[in-house]
Amino acid sequence: MIGFYAQRRVSLKKGRIPELPTPARVTVLVVDDDQDVRTLARLALEYVGYVVFEAADGIEAWETIGRERPALAVVDVQMPRLDGLKLCARVKRDGLPN
Repeated sequence: MIGFYAQRRVSLKKGRIPELPTPARVTVLVVDDDQDVRTLARLALEYVGYVVFEAADGIEAWETIGRERPALAVVDVQMPRLDGLKLCARVKRDGLPN
């Protein structure tokens, strides 16, 4: 899966749980043919405040990109119908779908 990792240093005070940074309505599209991977990614992203959309393959992702206009897509490489690399190439070549 192509994705990202962010780390934030937090000073811990005794007895206090640090607050996580909350993105303000930032949308993320999670694309993977494995439902368990999509669910795990969605739960983790929603936990820190992202609005998450899911797609099971590249064709469904292309349609979701056109409809929802996510700020970020986390895309699996190997998927049926349209794989992640071809999806990224299509967005680069054609721009965002209407």
